[in-house]
Amino acid sequence: MSTQLFERFVRTLLSRGAVILECDPERAEVLIGALDEVPLVAPVRLHISGSELASTLTLDRDHRITPPGAPPPDPEAVTLNELVDDLEESIRDAPHPPERITFRRTNFVSQLRPIEIVELARDYATHVRENPPLEWDEPDPQFRVWDYATCADDPLPLLDAILAYESGDDAIVGPLGAGPLETLLTERPDLWDQIDERARREPVWAAAAGGSWLAGHLHDRLPEHLASLVTRLDSDDGAAPRQRKSRPRRPAKRQNRKGRNR
Repeated sequence: MSTQLFERFVRTLLSRGAVILECDPERAEVLIGALDEVPLVAPVRLHISGSELASTLTLDRDHRITPPGAPPPDPEAVTLNELVDDLEESIRDAPHPPERITFRRTNFVSQLRPIEIVELARDYATHVRENPPLEWDEPDPQFRVWDYATCADDPLPLLDAILAYESGDDAIVGPLGAGPLETLLTERPDLWDQIDERARREPVWAAAAGGSWLAGHLHDRLPEHLASLVTRLDSDDGAAPRQRKSRPRRPAKRQNRKGRNR
């Protein structure tokens, strides 16, 4: 099923004027040379797994509203075409031509280059400290860091840069530990060993991990040193749920500002 969804997405790309230079169904990757019959500045490698596509299709199907009297659409075809729109916009709006894009948790996320990591770390630190007003269409640095942490192939260099900003300012370390790092620990077990290694080696990483809370069933699987830093939440320990300002979710590009098809 996953391979079939990947292949259908590739066919949708081709039908929309994409040029596919390489296609590897086993790794769920394509190398794209053009979109909408327009050559890209440089080829972009896209990783888009069938399991992520299946989750997105299910989410869209459950939230899509068909107007009364309208013929029922092919939900897969609609969503796949909307994803191609998202992909085109992600590449077009990127500050620098991306080399690699990963699709995870309904988002297309470019792997940042070193200079982009430094720029985003600086913007994040400034926003956390000063909370400056943003234009309605201006990317929120906190939103970008949160999504990058959970969606990028390798988000840890960005967190390295943030934690190293001005020698690990407590005003930056605390929010990072209780925000993006906590979400990363929850959703990316594949990175636990690397985070544990950093926490052993660098006090600022240990301090950030000390601001994270994790559900007991996940906490019990953490590497020993990391587990000693992260707070364990247990339904029987009487701990109150953490009260935290909700993170404003920006609608996907294929949605309007009020949410999907509403």
